[in-house]
Amino acid sequence: MTLIEEKSFFEHLQFADSERVHSEFFSWLLSPECLAISESQKINFIEKCFKLEEKIHIIKTATEIDDIDIFIETNNSILIIENKLKSFQHSNQLERYKELVEKKYPKKAQCFAFLTLVKEQSINNGWIHISYYDILQELKELSLLEHRHSFFVEDYILFLERLLSVLNDVMAKPREFSCVFENGSLKKSNKLKLEFKSKKEEFITKNQLETIFQKAFLIKLLDNNEIKNFQGCVGDTRGTALIDFPLEGNISIGDKRSYKTFIQIQGDNIKFAFAIQENYPSSNKLWIFKVIDIFKNFKNQKLNGYSKINSPKELAYVSISKKMDKPYWSMDLEEIVSMITIEIKSGHELTEKLMKEIKKMLVSNA
Repeated sequence: MTLIEEKSFFEHLQFADSERVHSEFFSWLLSPECLAISESQKINFIEKCFKLEEKIHIIKTATEIDDIDIFIETNNSILIIENKLKSFQHSNQLERYKELVEKKYPKKAQCFAFLTLVKEQSINNGWIHISYYDILQELKELSLLEHRHSFFVEDYILFLERLLSVLNDVMAKPREFSCVFENGSLKKSNKLKLEFKSKKEEFITKNQLETIFQKAFLIKLLDNNEIKNFQGCVGDTRGTALIDFPLEGNISIGDKRSYKTFIQIQGDNIKFAFAIQENYPSSNKLWIFKVIDIFKNFKNQKLNGYSKINSPKELAYVSISKKMDKPYWSMDLEEIVSMITIEIKSGHELTEKLMKEIKKMLVSNA
């Protein structure tokens, strides 16, 4: 797909990867302050996004209300949009928002939607899913009024067209966009030194879209029928997206806490990992010192090809890792599915060995 040459003003401001800016745009578009479209078009926009059957009247729109990204109040309902341009959905987070709104506005109907770059499978009942593709199509159907505000809507449409056309190409031909998967961890100052192979590569780099596009690719991958059953979840660390595939939970190492094992795929690395099961951000590496020697032994034996240990830095996480034969983004889909299936089976075997070693350790320390 050919990239539209003209750059949008949003790009020049380098706001492309800011969830907050996108949320503010939608809030403004639907507010009385926006004179680019009529009240009836704003109402129609909302009704189509939320699939509402009753006619509404918009009272107010806002962002960052009780940590909710986009808040819309109408005469008979409260509409909530959680914007997930950069991150991914958390069922607990969505449920908290739902409980908060139901408690605060008991006399009004509540509607909930989460907005993502690509279509995801909903993991929470009662939430409508909207993608940026859906938003673009609705924006392109608007009849803009003769007012200077219309420029901002036109410019935002231009930006989304450029963004989604490049994303489509990355999703369809990932091996042609190694920059997406290799440069996410680079500092902006280092990116300025890069030579771009194409306008699309320049668009991705200058708009800091590498990690967002990595996540979009992995989220789509998780929707594959053969991979879906492995219940993977997407995240990122230091600019590189990852997938965690759970193996075993509720593992005890002799204290009151529960731990888990999982396979982690990040960049061109595969990891067999062990970590605290809950409240990971507030954990302490000292909690798992008992199992570090076990992981060192696994590494020394090069079990299942793992040849490097990643010792804990601050939090309760340790892993062993190995390089892929070739990066996942250069593989065919069948190769990726096969690789994941094999590594998860391998992970279950390692988990059994780990639990036996933990049991021996606990008996010897008794």
